[in-house]
Amino acid sequence: MKVDVKKVDAVKRELRFEIPKERVSQKFDEVYKELGDHEAVADITNKIGITYGIQGDYEKALDFFNRSMEANKELGEKQKIADCLNNIGNVYKYLGNYPESFKTYNKALVIYEELHDTGAIAMCYNHFGILHDYQGDYKQALDYYFESLRMREIVGDIEEIAASYSNIGIVYNYLGEYEQALEYQLKNLKLNNEIGQKRGAGIAYTNIGNIYEKLGKSDQALENFVKGMETLKEIGDMQGVTDAYFNIGEVWQKKGNYEVALQYQNKSLDIAKEIGYKQGVANSCYSIGSVYNKTGEYTKAVRFLNRSIGIGEELGMPEIIMAASEVLSDVYEKQNNFRKAYNFQILFKQMSDSLNNAENLKKITQLEMQYEFDKQQGIQQIEQEQERTKHNAEIKQQKLQKNILFAGIVVVLLFGFILLRGYFQKKKANAEKEVLLKEIHHRVKNNLQVISSLLNLQSHSLKDEKIKSAVKEGQSRVKSMALIHQTLYQSDRLSRIGLQDYIEKLVSFLSDTYRDEEKEIIIGINAKNISLDIDTAIPLGLIINELVSNSFKHAFRNRTKGKIEVLLEKPGSSDYKLTVSDNGIGLADNLDIEKADSLGLKLVNILTRQLKGELTFHKNDITAFSITFKDKL
Repeated sequence: MKVDVKKVDAVKRELRFEIPKERVSQKFDEVYKELGDHEAVADITNKIGITYGIQGDYEKALDFFNRSMEANKELGEKQKIADCLNNIGNVYKYLGNYPESFKTYNKALVIYEELHDTGAIAMCYNHFGILHDYQGDYKQALDYYFESLRMREIVGDIEEIAASYSNIGIVYNYLGEYEQALEYQLKNLKLNNEIGQKRGAGIAYTNIGNIYEKLGKSDQALENFVKGMETLKEIGDMQGVTDAYFNIGEVWQKKGNYEVALQYQNKSLDIAKEIGYKQGVANSCYSIGSVYNKTGEYTKAVRFLNRSIGIGEELGMPEIIMAASEVLSDVYEKQNNFRKAYNFQILFKQMSDSLNNAENLKKITQLEMQYEFDKQQGIQQIEQEQERTKHNAEIKQQKLQKNILFAGIVVVLLFGFILLRGYFQKKKANAEKEVLLKEIHHRVKNNLQVISSLLNLQSHSLKDEKIKSAVKEGQSRVKSMALIHQTLYQSDRLSRIGLQDYIEKLVSFLSDTYRDEEKEIIIGINAKNISLDIDTAIPLGLIINELVSNSFKHAFRNRTKGKIEVLLEKPGSSDYKLTVSDNGIGLADNLDIEKADSLGLKLVNILTRQLKGELTFHKNDITAFSITFKDKL
């Protein structure tokens, strides 16, 4: 049958624009009947699949991609068959079916390698990186991303190089390497703006916003999230818009504006449900549940958090289950439903242990494989050198000096082998020790968390307010130490703590514990780019706990507004200065901090001496405690 070329071109032109969903199937059926040609059908069905994919209708996208693949099989078009497999892998990825996605990408990779298509092979490696990224295997994800970037730089595809920058930046963000993350995302944004790629630019804005949020720069985070949302909305990328709304809501939640946070999270949830984006639904439900927990609407919180856990179980994503179960445990504690609170605390611990144990097992296996490989390489090099030395010695065996030289070389090589073997064994031992130290910190954190939960449960059964207050203070002290160990096992540095993130988490916990919901207390924290040894961080964290708790409990009596600030700075080359201040009612005029009766101030004095520091305070409009000290290292 002769193909009407003008008709085909007309359909192609129409499909460059987003035609309404209800007209796409009708348009396909009309053209299919009219053309009856496999090549035209393959091209048109692929474009319709892309249209549905952009609009978030993944089931229909899958149907049309499969139709396109069947038509290309009839034509024997290997390149286009692989392209269809790639598109189908994308759909499975968006639907959360990662095993099927991985299998489909692999099928595409086999064909691309057969065709020697470097750009497409790089794309498959990038897909593998994304799947490992989604499942928390960040080291493996980075390996795939950098290999993909290397290939893309050979090909010279600017748009794909930008995508690799984006993915690498995302992983560095997860690993807490924020400066490297920002560097790669800014490269990503620059390239996308240069080539006018709006989708890439929108994603770059979102990723940069995530980094600024981690750095505590909420205004810059919001600015980039909004730019990303507006850019992605222009091109109809609804999954990207969903993620942008979620991120904006998260920032407003951290700023304490729960009403605005809920508005954005509900928008995110509505779009995620509409397009079948299950991970987006789980994330939004978790965030909405967290807000309702903070506003005291516990029935709503339970409903949304349970839904988040259900989807997390369906998708096999322990991170979502872990986060939602921790908040649910807190919800049930506040409702005095201690059995359910305990059960969800156990679920949280199981998910946390599962993630950590899987990662540790993977790391140990990788270390053992690397050790064996390095050892074999070293042995082979030594054997080769010995053979060359022996051969030279046999040729010149008549000369005694050469024999002596040969013997000396052998001795040196044997000594070198012993040293090399010792080096590799020590390298393996140190790496395994690092993994075990992370496991110890993880276990200590979990045990302290259980103690904190038990203290919290116990406090609910006490009637004496003084005893209940003392138990709550004990709980906050345990929590301050647990956060230290949590920060350590999540970090690649096992001896030093990043104080900005730690203090934010600690003060957030204290705010949830002590703050009166009727009072508007603004919190300011600045400890950027400061990290301390664990032996310094633990007493310092306890000091911050005591001083901030004291401000929450006593500084704002008979007041509806106030401000608490925590400032950690490094005024000298080795000196540090911690200042905790508030603009509350102030302290008694005759207070002698060296002879204070309260347990909290006694602890502050003891811990300051432990740091070999100096404690001072002043009270005018602002009450401020300052401690100067040196780090242990």
